[in-house]
Amino acid sequence: MHESSRMVYASMIMLGLGYLAPYNSVLTAVDYFSDKFGSGMEYYLAAALVCPNVIFLAISVVYGLPLSERACIVGGFLTLLLGCASMPILQWEWSILLVAFLMGLATAMTQGTLFSICGVCGPSHTAALTTGTGMAGTLICLIRMATKGAPSEHISVISFFSFSAVLCVACVGIFILCVESSEFYLHRQKESGRTSSDKETKVSEHDRDELEAPLTANDKMVSHVDVDGVEIVEAISTKDLIWKLRIGIVSVVLVFLVTLALFPGVISEMRSSNIGNDWWSLILFTIFNFTDTVGKFVPSVSQPLGLNGLLIGAVMRVAFLPLLIICVSPSVISWDWVQALLVAAFGISNGFLGTVAMMLGPEQVDSNARNRAGLVMVFFLTSGLAVGSWVGVGLKQAMDKTSL
Repeated sequence: MHESSRMVYASMIMLGLGYLAPYNSVLTAVDYFSDKFGSGMEYYLAAALVCPNVIFLAISVVYGLPLSERACIVGGFLTLLLGCASMPILQWEWSILLVAFLMGLATAMTQGTLFSICGVCGPSHTAALTTGTGMAGTLICLIRMATKGAPSEHISVISFFSFSAVLCVACVGIFILCVESSEFYLHRQKESGRTSSDKETKVSEHDRDELEAPLTANDKMVSHVDVDGVEIVEAISTKDLIWKLRIGIVSVVLVFLVTLALFPGVISEMRSSNIGNDWWSLILFTIFNFTDTVGKFVPSVSQPLGLNGLLIGAVMRVAFLPLLIICVSPSVISWDWVQALLVAAFGISNGFLGTVAMMLGPEQVDSNARNRAGLVMVFFLTSGLAVGSWVGVGLKQAMDKTSL
């Protein structure tokens, strides 16, 4: 791997860690929000964080990203920074949910842009980004454990959210200094037709506007042509793009629907016979996030699955719904070690299958469409998360009725 490519690869790990750390901070502080607002808040926080992602990414898939890559990354991370800074001082439930909603929009903006960039850079960089997102969950759980020993709850939660805030600032610098200006990324942009070379400046402004206009579902296929010796690669409609990505799309929706239906809500309600509820939840969260990280890292070393194997794995993973529910209501599986093993399998399957789906998806289309393919895959990933979050709310209500 070229030195510039390695730099972008390492940067993607850090950026993945950085954009998902604030999201994980909100979900991992379940003990703080439950004490402040009562049980069940974690289900609504998950929905508030995820649902705006779908709105933003749907617009981006059809019309393209609303701003430049730099504006999306910098604006997204600064919004996440402000969200982390305000979480410890907000006193009303509606204000917490509103800030979570805005953080969800910012996460969508950074996530969509980064996966679009990785669609151009290649599958190994996509794997690096998803590895970083997995690391975020594990690291945030460890930070939460460390800050729980603070002299007061107020100091504890401020210290906890400060870590993610500082990380957001670092990520802005990493993107500008290590990704945006790197030789590797500029070269891959040129290969995919996203930048202008000296030769490309011969294209008329009218032709350039047509080439750079965002595609909609009604766009037709454009044949290869030459304009003053410049090859213009084939464009693809959004409808055809989605059809080419269909197996990856179904797989990624299934994987993350199941995940958000059960995490953090159902897992946070599992009870240990030996450990306090707050600590047991944190331990299970850490197990999930650590194994999720391992699962996300494995495809960058060895990736044996094809599209059909990916789909079979995603369908089989639905079995975690009844298995984890019966750890809570009714409490059929009450042994600590069995719960821990189930959560570990749940985590590693999430990381592995989710990463494979995001790697294989853009590979199904030509290089000039891979940035859009990455954005489409993120949209459906987030759609799975959004649907799963509301399935989780429904499961919470059903479990409450069962326990009556």
